[in-house]
Amino acid sequence: MKVQILSILGLLILTQTIYAGSIYKCVKDNGRIVFKDKSCGAMKGKLIHQETKAEAKAFALKRKTRHLNHLIFSGEHQLAKNYTNKYQLEEAYKKELEAYNLHLEQQLKQQQLATKKNDNAIKERQLQLQQQSLELQKQQLEQQKQQLEVDKAAATKKKTRYLYPYTHSSYKKYNTNYSRKKNPAIHYKNKNKVGNIHLQIENEEQDTKINLQGSF
Repeated sequence: MKVQILSILGLLILTQTIYAGSIYKCVKDNGRIVFKDKSCGAMKGKLIHQETKAEAKAFALKRKTRHLNHLIFSGEHQLAKNYTNKYQLEEAYKKELEAYNLHLEQQLKQQQLATKKNDNAIKERQLQLQQQSLELQKQQLEQQKQQLEVDKAAATKKKTRYLYPYTHSSYKKYNTNYSRKKNPAIHYKNKNKVGNIHLQIENEEQDTKINLQGSF
């Protein structure tokens, strides 16, 4: 029973592969069964299916169609036309040419899809670069703004010292020390002058006192 099932399966496979044809059931030395389209030769076996004319014609047509398909898909269109005319394969040529054109359309669609995908990737990358550039410009503008604020504060402080130097404690201290240090004679001169005034006043008071005593 098992051998019969294997035989049937083998027969179906061979039929689909070579359009039946003559089928031989051969037995190898190890007992394994194989199916061939030719005589078993030295192996034991027997013919289990004799090829008919229809099968032979179908097998020949399939073989020729495969060759025609190879010529068309290889780009040998003139050779394919010549082969078609030689063996009268107009119907097969028409079907194979339609299959070839469909194949080209599918390839074109795939290429267009790949190109579109690549273009979208490039646009997305360019957009990312633009966003990064804008972010960098924003950071640079912020840094420039902060630097302007610092420069403005420094300029305001410098302007205040220039216009109102006497209000600055360090300037007042420096100015006083500088004046005394550079012109010490002025300081002592003023001090002596004040002392002379006091002496003059005291002398005048004593003279007035003496004059008053002499008048009595």
